[in-house]
Amino acid sequence: MQISPFDGQEVDASSLGWAMSAVSSRAFKLHGNKQSNGVNFDIPMMLPLIDMCNNSFNPNARIVQEQESSTKMWVVAEKAIKEDDPLLLWYGCLSNDLFLLDYG
Repeated sequence: MQISPFDGQEVDASSLGWAMSAVSSRAFKLHGNKQSNGVNFDIPMMLPLIDMCNNSFNPNARIVQEQESSTKMWVVAEKAIKEDDPLLLWYGCLSNDLFLLDYG
């Protein structure tokens, strides 16, 4: 008896493309380990709840990544945030093409 890894659901290229887009649009590129030449390389990371923050040119928070670790990060308020106000981050100076490809 062969067991399907997709629980019997049909999976085609379109389904896999949708899944990749869903994951890609929720991943942040953060600093990874240093290479032998001393340069950090960016690695995509899934950050539950942080991905719910919105992009803004007038952010009220930022992501802080611990220098010694590529896996520890926090959302830090840049100004007073009232209850029920959205958390706003600035994603950076990125092209519209990159925003479309990486954030949907």
